[in-house]
Amino acid sequence: MKIKYIKHGNAYKNMRKIFLAVLLYTIFLATFVEAKPIEISVSPNSTDINFGNYAKYEISIKNNQDLIDDVVIMIDGQYFSWSSIERYYMEIQPKSIYSTSLNVYPQKEGTFVYYITAMSLKTGEKDSETIYVNVKKPKELSITGFSAEEMDGNLRLNIGVFSEEKMQLNISFDIKDSEWKTVLDGSFSQEVEGNKNIVKYILLPKMLAGEYLVTITINKNLTADTKFIIKAIKNIVESEKINSNPFFKGYLINVENKGNVIEDVYVVKKECLAREWVSFSVQPSKKYRSGDKTIYEWEIKDLKPDQSVNIVFRIEYWPVYILCIIVSAFVIAIIGFIISRASRPRIIKIVKKKGDKDFLIMLEVKGPLIYSVTDVLIRDSLTPMAKVLKTFHGMEPVVRETENETELVWKLNELKPKDERIFSYMIKPVIGAHLKMPRAYIRFRTKDGKKLKVYSNHVFIETHH
Repeated sequence: MKIKYIKHGNAYKNMRKIFLAVLLYTIFLATFVEAKPIEISVSPNSTDINFGNYAKYEISIKNNQDLIDDVVIMIDGQYFSWSSIERYYMEIQPKSIYSTSLNVYPQKEGTFVYYITAMSLKTGEKDSETIYVNVKKPKELSITGFSAEEMDGNLRLNIGVFSEEKMQLNISFDIKDSEWKTVLDGSFSQEVEGNKNIVKYILLPKMLAGEYLVTITINKNLTADTKFIIKAIKNIVESEKINSNPFFKGYLINVENKGNVIEDVYVVKKECLAREWVSFSVQPSKKYRSGDKTIYEWEIKDLKPDQSVNIVFRIEYWPVYILCIIVSAFVIAIIGFIISRASRPRIIKIVKKKGDKDFLIMLEVKGPLIYSVTDVLIRDSLTPMAKVLKTFHGMEPVVRETENETELVWKLNELKPKDERIFSYMIKPVIGAHLKMPRAYIRFRTKDGKKLKVYSNHVFIETHH
């Protein structure tokens, strides 16, 4: 019995294999027989739209062949002219699908049928689909009123609408200026049913004063427009910053138009003391005196909203410092001269004509103003073009004659403050000429032991032989 059981089991398995093979072969044959060279499908098959809208369909063409095929799409229906297809002719690769779109624009209400056919240009095979367009009368929707008003930087829209049924509205707006340029646009949604007043606040950008046009569009087919006014606001803000240091005091004046109208002319005024030294980055338009002050004016023309202008100038202190330095140096020089004169003696050389050919030479020596000097030596000299006559007034000098000059020397132990001494001698020129006499000098020792020398002035002698 055991052996028989095994044989029956093998027979069962063999029969099952045969059955599966027959089933697969049958499916293969059915597929081979039923598969079309090209297949068309349209989605959706039926569309419901309101009158005034359009119906859109997607068409897919499948090439089941092992070769490239050229396919055309044909449309048939009662109102063929309402349809618009993206592409009538296409080349489809083997085992591939090509898609295109079809739009139908009904011109009246009702149900309309269209037959969409795809035909192979190589085999002549065709495949068709039927689609339906159901056009309904739209529910009533209307704009019953529209106004706009600017309020505190916002635009308040008042929109009156009537809708026969509850619906969601898509409302877009567009704001244009007097030059027909769009200033602002946007959109918002609102649910309505029956009569409804829609109030919407729109934040406005900064806009020039004037008249503007706002247009609204509801659900892409209802429009309305109205005008509104932006009132003129004049607001010029002037601010000043000061930067000081020991060398200058700097001013930065900022003028900004925070209004919404163009300022034709704005004048900035600044007062400075007339004695102050002022430098400018931008020269003033005008300046004039008023008492001990100078008034500077800058004219700013055509200042636009949000535009700002800077005026920079400085009161310079350094010229005062330079003037002080010059004055101080001058004062110091005078003081130094006075001190020098007060601590040093002076010697003045004077010439006077005596008779026809003789001249008197005088050396006037004055003592210092405040200090005594010691070891005083007074020296004068003559060129060989004149001779010393042995006529002396007062203290006689030591006379030394050489080939080049004649030297006269007087010596004093001390010269007291404000002392005045006169040393003189007579000379006779040897030739007639205009003679420049050498300068005399006084040599002395100061109270702190320094040896110094002070020279006299030049004198001239005019002789004729």
